[in-house]
Amino acid sequence: MSSEPAPSPASDDAPAVRRLSGARRWLVYGVALALSVAVLLILPSRPALVLLVVLIVGALGLAAHDAGLTVDSLRAETSRLWNGVRRLRVRAGTPAERARRERWVIGLTLASSASMILSAIAFRPTDIDMPLDAGLLLFALGVVALGGALALARPANVLRRAASVPLLPRRSHAGMALLGVVLLALVAEISGGWLNLPMLERVSIHVQFALFVLGVSCLVLGMAGASDLAFSPRQTMDRARRWLAVADRGHLSLVLALVVLALGLRVWSVDTTVRLPIDEEHFIQSYFNLRADPTRDQE
Repeated sequence: MSSEPAPSPASDDAPAVRRLSGARRWLVYGVALALSVAVLLILPSRPALVLLVVLIVGALGLAAHDAGLTVDSLRAETSRLWNGVRRLRVRAGTPAERARRERWVIGLTLASSASMILSAIAFRPTDIDMPLDAGLLLFALGVVALGGALALARPANVLRRAASVPLLPRRSHAGMALLGVVLLALVAEISGGWLNLPMLERVSIHVQFALFVLGVSCLVLGMAGASDLAFSPRQTMDRARRWLAVADRGHLSLVLALVVLALGLRVWSVDTTVRLPIDEEHFIQSYFNLRADPTRDQE
């Protein structure tokens, strides 16, 4: 019966791999950290930021090397984490678990909204050239929070089918929709003056607003297939009751609250304030500069 020879001990001629002991390794890390902090204090902001990112990535790499983390193990842990998130998402769980998950979803959604709002404020143009680092960081945090909220949220049928009958050509009313398009084109011509028609040069702003509302109403009613208008108060109330009976009260209340809030903010001090739409920020700033100093040269 043959037996395999036992492995012979390493000979003295083999090169030995020298490793730093724990104390010496921490000493090297401490010296390197002190030198890095000194360099960060000396360098300008942008090179210092790049160096800080490199140091963080290097520190993570050293920690992964000391922990024996390989690419395959990292891939396996990532897959395990993703599978855990998927199980958490689809599993019903106990009522306490569902309530806790809903609280996380609400908190992450609010955090994402706050981060996006602060990011938009940070991106606003000002007289002083400010860096965009804060805005980009807040935007990234908002995206991460929104992704977490969507990952934990219960699957929902967001894209509901509005109707089983297609809009065109069987359901819509082409005549009323075409009338709405013509009225909106007339409003655009009054504002733009592309055809330079003399009869449309002095149209009141009130008439333009009325034409705009009428055009939008006709377009919506035509696309919805309303071939006749119910001017009778009794018929209108009956239709409203039938619609409210099948409508989602929660969503309807939220939409109405948003409309009321937007209208209130719009008409608040409308006679003494100037609104600042985001796409007209530069023009509004020039207006404020002109009011503050009429002799200032507006470039």
